[in-house]
Amino acid sequence: MENRRILGINRTQDASVCVLNSDGSAVAVQKERLTRTKHAWGALDDIAAVYLPGLAPLMSQPFDMVVECYSSDPERKRKRHYEEELRRTVTLRGPALLTEVSHHLSHLFSCYFPSGFTDSAVMVIDCAGTQRKTLKETFPEAGEVDGEAVEVSSYYHCEANSINCLHKSFWDVDWKRPHGLGAFYHLLTRKIFPGEGNEGKVMALASHGDASALGLPPLTVRGGEVLIPEPWQSMIVDSQDCRFVQGDTGAFERAANLAAAGQRCFEDALLMIAQWLRQRSRSENLCFAGGVALNCCANARLQAESGFKRIYIPPAPHDGGTAVGCALYGLAELEGADACRRFSWRTDYLGIPRQNARLSALAEMHPELELTQCADLPFRLAELLEAGEVIGLFQERSEFGPRALGNRSILADPRRSGVQRWVNENVKGRELFRPLAPTVLAEAAPDFFEGNTQGARFMQYAVSVRENRREQIRGVLHYDNSARIQVLTVDDNAQFYRIIHNFFVRTGIPLVLNTSFNGKEEPIVETVEDAIRCLLATHLHAVSFPPFLLRKRFRMQVPDL
Repeated sequence: MENRRILGINRTQDASVCVLNSDGSAVAVQKERLTRTKHAWGALDDIAAVYLPGLAPLMSQPFDMVVECYSSDPERKRKRHYEEELRRTVTLRGPALLTEVSHHLSHLFSCYFPSGFTDSAVMVIDCAGTQRKTLKETFPEAGEVDGEAVEVSSYYHCEANSINCLHKSFWDVDWKRPHGLGAFYHLLTRKIFPGEGNEGKVMALASHGDASALGLPPLTVRGGEVLIPEPWQSMIVDSQDCRFVQGDTGAFERAANLAAAGQRCFEDALLMIAQWLRQRSRSENLCFAGGVALNCCANARLQAESGFKRIYIPPAPHDGGTAVGCALYGLAELEGADACRRFSWRTDYLGIPRQNARLSALAEMHPELELTQCADLPFRLAELLEAGEVIGLFQERSEFGPRALGNRSILADPRRSGVQRWVNENVKGRELFRPLAPTVLAEAAPDFFEGNTQGARFMQYAVSVRENRREQIRGVLHYDNSARIQVLTVDDNAQFYRIIHNFFVRTGIPLVLNTSFNGKEEPIVETVEDAIRCLLATHLHAVSFPPFLLRKRFRMQVPDL
């Protein structure tokens, strides 16, 4: 069978592209990794200036179809210019098609088809998707919605590749009257932390607060609709209180209390929606995507309390993942929906293949660095971790989604109580309350963590650490005694597995601290050059580029046990 190539492009926040072959193989990357600007938005000239050089030679080969996805942002008004750019810069094979898929439908394609489920409910929830007037899919009450309103949640029942939309929720994008879970959490985040992309900070801060202290009511849930009561609107729209201020104890307490109240209301509302969808769809399986699906504390409650037996959340459920959804939509158009199941999103190493060819030359430019080749690198790394060194792990293909899963990771000894503060202060350059995650060998996970750990391949669930194990892994323990875990098998990532296994043999602890490989206010490193810059700019002790190890000749002291 002739190989067909599809290009999926996410033009909105967390801009991204996916090159998908009809055999199911794919390469995908977020724009931020190439431009080094976090949460980069799509813009004109991205193809020529960012993706063509960044993905060469993949982008220079002909495509059979190009599928774009926009949100409700103003860039869609320039759609004609984007299409002209594509025709100038991308080689199209024969009568190749340029088409567009709506935002929530691209999320659906990114989670349902890779899930492996035949029968499944699908839940897509984010801040703002496609405007009603440009939607092409059918859904109930379509004629009752204003054309300017945007989708904020969509609920489906999929069976044997047939997609049935059960309900869509819309919002008029009046920020004085927010609507939906995505807008609620977005405004909550902006109230506590300035700037974009800080939702993870709110989730972490919530465990330090009292959810009842401010007397705020629950959100109102009616089926798939979420309404925000007036006391909450006053707090997150108009109030100037509760801003997080580093080093201010009173401000920290107020911000933590607001975060706790918001997180609890968010979780309760999401759980009610999922339970409604379980009854409405009558499916035992759930696929979940949209930016809301990044909340690992809420996801844990979905897993435990929603009534669904199996839940699939893709590694990139946020807008970045819609590039994969676009590409799968294109494959379905070309070869039918069954063809989409050739793509299996069971690991997230979709990044651009990277070689270490220039490593020696780059290392020689820095006499303060020492490059060695290790015959048994996993053993050597386990030895250094046990000694307290904090090490970057750089393997060939980066993770596409926002979680580091062993190919662009910073590793450390989880037994050391001071390691969380040390990494946050000396490497990540971020707030000291931010927790760090563990990666645990799959066979050992039930011994250390409570609940269902089987689906935790992508750091998407926060689970309780067993009481008898908490003192042993203080470096990855959240304030509320939970941890956001990655459960690892040897088939997922053999080199990473062997490192942890060797650490287990030496220490009796079958897990390591694993956080994303990046410095202060920068995205995850993508290239060898990025990794070396991060090593030099932070207090990392070393970076491993298997089979090589690049160490600083003069290293800062290690965190205390």
